[in-house]
Amino acid sequence: MIYPDEPIYVISRFFPGDNVRSAYEFSVGLKSELALKAYNKELTETGFNYLENMRKKILKRCGLNYSDACNYRFVENDNKNPTCLLHWCKVEGDACSLGIDGTELNSMQNSFKKKDLSNLKLIGYYPHNIDSMRQAYSLLSIWIQWADFAYSSTRQNNN
Repeated sequence: MIYPDEPIYVISRFFPGDNVRSAYEFSVGLKSELALKAYNKELTETGFNYLENMRKKILKRCGLNYSDACNYRFVENDNKNPTCLLHWCKVEGDACSLGIDGTELNSMQNSFKKKDLSNLKLIGYYPHNIDSMRQAYSLLSIWIQWADFAYSSTRQNNN
């Protein structure tokens, strides 16, 4: 694994909350430069298979179901091909996920197409219907595994 020489994400408030929508109100912010690099790189079958295997291991260790119903969605490029940029990941539960809000995604994609990151510092990933520590820990672990993958697969010497 290649580790970044500077922070590539920030995790905020990873603890139980009191919001009705979700018992866990943490969020994650991804550095916009990494998001742009991931958006500009198409996801290969090998990359997807790696992420799927890691997701299944994480869910199994956390005692959650790791069927195909619990999965990823990646942002598509203009050719409708999946990129290395994660849109959301989900685990078993009532629409239990961690992802980019649709409105923010559209704004982000417009900035990426213009190659203008001046209004983007961090790309926000937000929870939805996370009701247990097991779900929260699993989603965060899956997301971190993806972020490590995105960083290593978009390094300059890999492009």
